[in-house]
Amino acid sequence: MTRSAPEGCTSSDLGYDPHPMRFVLAALCALLCAAPFHLTAADSAPTIGVLRLAEVLNSSKSYGAGTDKLKRDDAEVRAEMKKLDEALQKLDGQLQVLQPSNEGYAKVAEEFETTKLKRKIYAERMGAEIQRRHVILVKETHKAVRAALATFCKERGIMMVMLAANPELSASSLQEVQLEMGLQSVLFYEPANDITEAFIPYLNEKAAAPAAEAK
Repeated sequence: MTRSAPEGCTSSDLGYDPHPMRFVLAALCALLCAAPFHLTAADSAPTIGVLRLAEVLNSSKSYGAGTDKLKRDDAEVRAEMKKLDEALQKLDGQLQVLQPSNEGYAKVAEEFETTKLKRKIYAERMGAEIQRRHVILVKETHKAVRAALATFCKERGIMMVMLAANPELSASSLQEVQLEMGLQSVLFYEPANDITEAFIPYLNEKAAAPAAEAK
């Protein structure tokens, strides 16, 4: 049996509509026509991001250029060390042939000890220098990453970025495993929160801009 509205009343006066879908469709049309919807970077980005920092550093063009320079300098140091090692080998061979009573023995022995000391000092000095420069490079890259990350997140409405946890524990001793677990700040995150792939090209673009302006 179909219910009808009392005389003088409409269906809307009774609080119901026999065709409710008409109202839903009308409301949707009104919303869509009133203001077109545009999806922005801030709308699609998570409020908390996760970053794989080691991957960012290794993918940074400025860091890569710096490490390439360090590798070339390290190769030069190793070449010089090889020369000193060859000189020591040669002097040691002469000492094996000469008798201690020979008048040239003392001179060769002195040159051998001098060269050995020179090698030791050179290795320590250059090793410390390359390590010092590497530390500076990491610090400068880390500073650049944080500066670029600040603008990247501001543009996308990201309020916080956390370091991605290592997927596996790599330590071998119990004490080291416990320490490694204690250093994990994030144990789980949705892949959608990982901003690494989007941030790397942004970082390299920001680093390339000052270099282009300098030219």
